[in-house]
Amino acid sequence: AWQPYFLQLLDTQDVRVLGVVAAAVSLAMAGGSWLVERLTRFCGHRTTMLLGASVVYALATIGVGLAGSFWVAVSLYLVSMAASGVFAPVNQAYLHAVIPGEQRATVLSLHSLVGSAGSMGGQAGLGWLAATRSLGMGYVAGGVVAAFAIPFVLAMRRQGGAPDRIKGTASRFAACDALALPSPSTTPQARPA
Repeated sequence: AWQPYFLQLLDTQDVRVLGVVAAAVSLAMAGGSWLVERLTRFCGHRTTMLLGASVVYALATIGVGLAGSFWVAVSLYLVSMAASGVFAPVNQAYLHAVIPGEQRATVLSLHSLVGSAGSMGGQAGLGWLAATRSLGMGYVAGGVVAAFAIPFVLAMRRQGGAPDRIKGTASRFAACDALALPSPSTTPQARPA
């Protein structure tokens, strides 16, 4: 519920502000996705990027709830959306690398189902908290809940292995190689019969 919260912080009902913030959110998420390739130059493991994005997302979300200023809250919200933009493609690449092809569709469907169920429950719970306490408190609680992902990312990190390692470097290989997706140059060619 960032719309009423940001209007409340700005002390206005001018909904044009929301359009500008919504556009900035889209740019922040796209910017986070754009950063993934560049971050592979510094991160040798997917779990490093997942851990960093999780920490930044949780802290920025808590900061949104604690901010007393519209500009600080919006800035932190955009940082959290950029972290989300980093997390999503790296998580997707990790799942594709770790799940065997025969089971991938089933596991990814279950992953999506659990994520949707958690999102619905989280929105209901945080909505109730925001309605009974404050919108800012909802963000603080949401950031704390988001921080619960960090131990799971650390557990993934301990497993290590090939799915965690990023192949190549973004400066020398295509972006798809950095995410361990096959590139045209490494795809096996069909042999003549």
